[in-house]
Order: sequence, then C-alpha cells, then structure tokens
Amino acid sequence: MTSLQPTKPELMDINELDKMLGNRPILPGEDASAYDKLTYKFRETMSPRDIVEEILVRDVIDLTWEVQRLKNFKRDFLHLNRGNALEKVFDQFAGYSFANREFSDKWRKGDPKAIEKVNEELSSRGFEISVVDAMNFRLQIDQIERMDRLIMQAEARRSAHLREVDRHRSVLAEIMREAIQAHENSKIIEHSDQD
Repeated sequence: MTSLQPTKPELMDINELDKMLGNRPILPGEDASAYDKLTYKFRETMSPRDIVEEILVRDVIDLTWEVQRLKNFKRDFLHLNRGNALEKVFDQFAGYSFANREFSDKWRKGDPKAIEKVNEELSSRGFEISVVDAMNFRLQIDQIERMDRLIMQAEARRSAHLREVDRHRSVLAEIMREAIQAHENSKIIEHSDQD
C-alpha cells in the first residue's frame, strides 16, 4: 500500500547553491554561523522544490538578514548618540554643562560611577533617565525615519518574494492538476476504446 502523504523534496546542497547564487551577504563582524542557521531554518521550513524556489528562498533569507542588519544599525546608532543627548539634556534643562564628552562617553559605555552620578543629577531635577532617550529620539528623528523607511522597504521586498514562492507553487500545482486530468482523460478514452 502506497502512502498518499507528499514527500519533502530533497534540498540542494548548500555549498552547491552558494556557488550558483554567489556570496552570502555577510559583512565583517557579522556572525556567519547565524546566517547559516537562518538559511537552514528557512530552507527546512519552505522546502524549495526547484531552482526557481531555491533562488526565491535565498532572496527571502538575504532580505531577512538585511532587515535584521538595519534594525541593528538603528539600535547602534541610537546608542552611539546617547552621550550627545545626555549633554543636551543638561545644557537645556539644568542650565549648565554637567556632562563633558569624556564623562558622557563613560556613562554611555556603562561606567557605574558615571551612571550613578547621572541618575543623581537627573533625580535632583525631577527627571528620570528616559528623558535622555527622549532627547536622543528628538535629536535623531530624521535619521530614525530614514532608517525606518529602509527597514520597511526591505520588509516589503521580503514579503513580495514570499508571495512569489506562493505564486510559483500555485502555478506549478495548477500545471500538475491539468497534467493529472489529461492523463486520467486519456485512460478513460483508452479504456472506452477497448470495449
């Protein structure tokens, strides 16, 4: 008795695929093993059935990597500019320059004494640390908006590629249905000719 369960197609060797599709989009300092894990999970989940799907799935993987990279850039950008925001908060709201570049860099990097001093100074003026992040957001809003647009564009391109995988599979399924129907019709004709 044969099983009616569809079998998963055998996945193309990842090294062979890399030779055909080119280098992975990994920048110096990025974790190549994380990209490999992402590739494995996508290919296992999506089970590309032919080279067209392999290309589309690879594009989805690369775009997912790009989206995460852009989100990391945004996070790092905001972190790098926290010291500037700290200085601006004290200049604007405290009326004096409490923080100089060296001190604000220590605070941004997590120096315990600098953190304690900043918290004390902010608290004595009725502020919490969130005011620094709000100032950072205000100072960097144009760059944040540009980064968000880039992230949304990459996410939209990824969604389009996922739709292409679905479209490719639905077209293939329709072709297969037509072939099965044609085969079944030919069997009916063959059978009826023998009567």
